[in-house]
Amino acid sequence: MKKLKYSTPFYSRNYFSENLLPAKVWAGRKSVQQQIPFTQHDDLELLLIRKGEGLLTVNERDYPLSRGMLFCFSPHHFHRLSLPKGHTLEVSECHVNSGVYFYITACPYFIGDDRTVPYPPLLAVLDEAHTQKAEALMDRVADECEKKSLLVAENQSVFFLLLKLFGTLEKFALSQ
Repeated sequence: MKKLKYSTPFYSRNYFSENLLPAKVWAGRKSVQQQIPFTQHDDLELLLIRKGEGLLTVNERDYPLSRGMLFCFSPHHFHRLSLPKGHTLEVSECHVNSGVYFYITACPYFIGDDRTVPYPPLLAVLDEAHTQKAEALMDRVADECEKKSLLVAENQSVFFLLLKLFGTLEKFALSQ
């Protein structure tokens, strides 16, 4: 019987390496008081609507916004925020590379269904209790990003916070 030889990556995998997890994570909270023109990113973006109403256009699809909506944009989705004159929209956002999402959805210990990186964007509408938990997670990721080095090897706690956030997103995602 012929013995198969596998390359080293098939024997084991260090999931806390920079080639899978992000070398940097950016997260923060902001108030939007005017339309933000179309933009796109090379990374994965999470957007949580904390307060206010408006309209999110992703590529050519419009999403009326309200508190508790959590979006996940794949890289290169063109999107913009619009809101009525005189209104303010409070949001939290987080940018990471797609490797985090791929790891989380492929991890045998992560309980989810057969989702993949979404196109159109993955959208979850959270109840109040889960909105508060998502806000707390986004705030913790932003705090970790501010006070520590953003290198994954030095700050694995951000990865575990993102696991919880993506778990919430997967659990409440709407089929589109």
